[in-house]
Amino acid sequence: MHQPNSLLVTLDLSPMDESLIRYAFSVADGLMDIERIVLIHVGKNLDKMVPHENGHITKKESIHKKIEDLLYKTVTREITEQVGIEVVAGEPLQEILRISREMDIDGILVGKKNISDGSGLLARRITRKALCTVLAVTEKLPVSPKKILVPLDFSKTSEIAMSRAMAYAQRTGSEILCLNVVSLPQGFYASGKSEEEFGAIMKQNCIKKYKQFIHKFESEDVKISSRFQFDPNNSVAKIINNIALVEDIDVIVIGSKGRTDLAATFLGSVTEKVLLHNMSIPTLVVKEKSKNLSLFGALMNI
Repeated sequence: MHQPNSLLVTLDLSPMDESLIRYAFSVADGLMDIERIVLIHVGKNLDKMVPHENGHITKKESIHKKIEDLLYKTVTREITEQVGIEVVAGEPLQEILRISREMDIDGILVGKKNISDGSGLLARRITRKALCTVLAVTEKLPVSPKKILVPLDFSKTSEIAMSRAMAYAQRTGSEILCLNVVSLPQGFYASGKSEEEFGAIMKQNCIKKYKQFIHKFESEDVKISSRFQFDPNNSVAKIINNIALVEDIDVIVIGSKGRTDLAATFLGSVTEKVLLHNMSIPTLVVKEKSKNLSLFGALMNI
């Protein structure tokens, strides 16, 4: 499986940029094995001349210098990664997705601001449409995440998400909580069983699936616990977010979607709702880039 080694960090010249840069050079590196970091800002009127201490420079040059100054102010350790700064004109979503494809980016780091400053709409759109893994972080960032939540449906993308969480936990000593939300299928009443009876049967089935799934990840180096939550109201995303808060989770690592390669290219409704309603916990949405690129190429040739 391809191991991510490049990260695109989206900046908008807001106070959150400092947190995103700090996160990229610390926590994100542990989650994604980063070797190359590209800081990107998408703006308008970049050829416009603006005042500078030595006269005038273009707005593009001014923004580039601001980002460079912020980088060396924020990152106090020796920078061993390859670092690039891109200042481009255009519409943010289109340009970020274009650059991520052209530069063969493995992961995108996006900021989600709180409701008073913005709804996180761009972050959700990037996560929905990007072909690679996306880490959406909030303004309230943990310095050193110690507890990871991995929602599981036992699909291929769940397996990839679990692998990513395990790699991070082994490097940092974090613990992992695996969550499976047990939802009732439509028409279960035809079985003649009550909601509680059918739910209990499904839970036992999920426990069996979990034991088979988790066997390949068991390690003496990582503490892994599990939780099975009954969902009678089809509120999977709400349950994930609530448990993340109750369990004092630092990072949610979740697969992009479910059980087919095509489905996994796009964002599932549960993952999207987790991003929509979760305003306090960083969320890593894991995608398998190599397969997504192949599918993207095929779709473009239709």
